[in-house]
Amino acid sequence: MAAPIKCVNFLKQLNSSIISTSLIHRINAFDFVHSQSAVGSNRTLTTSTPAHSVYNPRYVEPFTDKSKLPSSIDDFGERVFLPVKALVPSHKITHYHDPLVERFINCCMSHGERNLAKEIVAKAFERIKLIQLDKYYKAQSDFEREQIICDPLKIFHLAFANVKPVFRLLRHIKSGTIYMVPIAAKPNQAELMAFCWLRDSAKNKPKFVSFWDALARELIDASQNTGKSVRKKLDLHRQCNQNKAYAHFIWTK
Repeated sequence: MAAPIKCVNFLKQLNSSIISTSLIHRINAFDFVHSQSAVGSNRTLTTSTPAHSVYNPRYVEPFTDKSKLPSSIDDFGERVFLPVKALVPSHKITHYHDPLVERFINCCMSHGERNLAKEIVAKAFERIKLIQLDKYYKAQSDFEREQIICDPLKIFHLAFANVKPVFRLLRHIKSGTIYMVPIAAKPNQAELMAFCWLRDSAKNKPKFVSFWDALARELIDASQNTGKSVRKKLDLHRQCNQNKAYAHFIWTK
């Protein structure tokens, strides 16, 4: 606000004959708004809080963290009788909610059909459970059964950790020559690359195989550090290692 105030003070010092009437009115309006905001009036140009809300002030915020829940709630306490705001869908605290799985569902979604993508991922997890249980019951010893993971969520997280790359290649043009420069992948970029590799590897399947079946087997293979998606990550790291001589180009423009 310092620069506009200095400009207005400079215009006031000029001769009124060379200043138009409309500009004088604008200067007076600016002085009025600035004086009202200086004394703490609510008539400001911008506000940080919304003017209207769906809920009235009696509604309280819901708890999104289980550790913040009180150990015991009084039956006649104030919070028991106060209405609570609806929980945002991205702040679910149920046992089956996983933010990583939700982002993978968004990656698998096509043409905005989120329910279909959610159903496909659920069927893939169900297929993983059936495959792993079949291996579990066919195991001959207790040691083999201990090595088999039957939880689809654990298999998904393990597969994601094995597929997630550390480096990526950046296209850099210098003197008419294209160089593929290896750089460190940001967490969001590495996550997107891992999701796309898992999805595209499952899509590359025979026609008679369903997508959720191929996705389930690809996740199982990736959890064991094998499969097409893991091979893509290793190929990318191999290319980054071969092009490490171009790493200094990232600091040039």
